[in-house]
Amino acid sequence: MFEDLTSLTSKIYTKTHLADNDLLENLSEKEETLHWTLLNEILLQLKLTLTDETQQGESFTLDFDILDEATELGMGIFDLIELLSNYRYELLLAYQELCEKNNFHSKDCNRLSNKTVRIFDEAILQTSIKYTKRHENHLSLAEKEILSLSAPIVPIKEDVSVIPLVGSLNSQRLDTIFNVTLPNVAEAKVETLILDFSGIYSFDTFVAGKIFDISKTLKILGVDSVITGLRPELAQTIVQLGLNLNTFTIYKDVKTALRKV
Repeated sequence: MFEDLTSLTSKIYTKTHLADNDLLENLSEKEETLHWTLLNEILLQLKLTLTDETQQGESFTLDFDILDEATELGMGIFDLIELLSNYRYELLLAYQELCEKNNFHSKDCNRLSNKTVRIFDEAILQTSIKYTKRHENHLSLAEKEILSLSAPIVPIKEDVSVIPLVGSLNSQRLDTIFNVTLPNVAEAKVETLILDFSGIYSFDTFVAGKIFDISKTLKILGVDSVITGLRPELAQTIVQLGLNLNTFTIYKDVKTALRKV
């Protein structure tokens, strides 16, 4: 059955196409090539597994990046899983037909079916793992970009800049300010940096501690720290936490600070 892989691939491909028109109808030439190549690769892996008892299918790998190819064609992970499942179903039906036609022993037929299921399961698993890792990487990169944009350095005067803080302050965002924004402050030769809290409604001891770390680092860099826009509730929180803001110059708002610095 596996002697002529090209014929077997074409047979299963055609049966899948006829069994599910919604899945394979109106395929482009590139899509047809991708689907056919994917099936042929899996059948080759299955052939190797059947001819070598030491092969169990756990080391299943494709010779090409199915996700790169599929993404380029607009296919998602669910499309790939559905395609692989349909291929597996049609191949198992072909086994059943072969076994009945040739009166093969049920033990041999079950062995063939089990190894086929294992190979396809491994293909689905590896594809899903790779997709998940790639998706997580994309999310991580997007999050880093968003964080870097959430603390922009806005030049106000030749040697004065402001970081407008809006929303919630968390460890990731403060780490971005500390590790990304501050080095940029030094490169821009800023002498006074205004941290504007007008858009911040609450913070905790951890956040406050990080802010003091930022102030200390700025001082080492020769940059004066200025805080503006502290709301009454934030000022009350600072007092309750027993924090000392003597290292900062504090003004009501950015407009006032610009008149003073």
